[in-house]
Amino acid sequence: MRKTIIMSILIIIVAISLISARVEDVEAEKAAIRDVVAEGYIEPIFRSGDIEAIKKGFHSEFNMLILRENNLVKYTLEEWIKSIKKREYPTGDVVLLDYLIIDITGNAAVVKVKIDISKRIYSDYLSLYKFKDGWKIVSKIYFQHN
Repeated sequence: MRKTIIMSILIIIVAISLISARVEDVEAEKAAIRDVVAEGYIEPIFRSGDIEAIKKGFHSEFNMLILRENNLVKYTLEEWIKSIKKREYPTGDVVLLDYLIIDITGNAAVVKVKIDISKRIYSDYLSLYKFKDGWKIVSKIYFQHN
């Protein structure tokens, strides 16, 4: 009986440490994703126009889909970068309001961020994959609230 109790306690301890390690792994991945979004998306797209930072955070096959008049318009990363190069920076008051969702399953993730661009509120939905060199943004859709 005593051996059974000791074995049960050991199994519980091992299970708790495995669960704890998994939670730490997920939190580390979420932090890495927040860094990619902040350094490869928010800062260069809306504030600095740093093309190299954009290319570091986005996969070269990235696509942005925009719904216009019930039709989808697709922008590649290169097309989007061309429009970014035409901007004068800073673009105005840009505030990352919140990371509303960071959902990870294996090497795939979805991030929902709420952004205030000069008092216009957007919900951006970013899809990411984890590659050998880290997380990369592979697609984006968004909704403008006002």
